[in-house]
Amino acid sequence: SADPATGRPTSDLSTNASWQWLLEPHRGATQLVSRQRLTYPRMLAPLWAALQPVTFAMERKMLLGIKTRAEAMAQAGTISQL
Repeated sequence: SADPATGRPTSDLSTNASWQWLLEPHRGATQLVSRQRLTYPRMLAPLWAALQPVTFAMERKMLLGIKTRAEAMAQAGTISQL
């Protein structure tokens, strides 16, 4: 669990993560913004550093897939822009 005041883990091995996806109007189109926040104990920093390239590749592939599907739906007229 996390300290409500700081958001930092209350135990030595505790981690906290949030992932937010937001659709925003942008220059006549819609922009998908992905934000992440992660808190973890210092002792786990090497693990998270090693996992960053993997998580980056996973998130990039996922967002490109969403983009491809959204653009196809917009072109087909099944969705509209914000």
